[in-house]
Amino acid sequence: MVSASAFSGTRELDDICQRRLKLAAFQFHQAAERLYHCALLVCTFYTPHVHNLGFLRTQAERIDMQLVDAWPRERREVRARFEKLKEAYVKARYSKHMAILRHAIELNPQKTDHIVREVT
Repeated sequence: MVSASAFSGTRELDDICQRRLKLAAFQFHQAAERLYHCALLVCTFYTPHVHNLGFLRTQAERIDMQLVDAWPRERREVRARFEKLKEAYVKARYSKHMAILRHAIELNPQKTDHIVREVT
């Protein structure tokens, strides 16, 4: 039989994992933001001084429609992941209540890689 003391470190481990997931979400937001800024600068020689990922995405997609494929809007799951990524800019750093699941982070590298391929 397992005693209660065997679970004493579980809470601390969960906190560490959650902090790492929040950091990963924030870093993916930063990567996507920088890529959209790059696309705008390369194609228009201008980029707005904003951190709003949704706005940057819309502006970049107007210039190159292939960027739409990075975050297609047809599937609810993909839209939800993009919304979580948008929230990560503020909430991952400051909110104690924001929870991020590992599977929500795992597809983000594929999305940012798609933007990289389109920009370069």
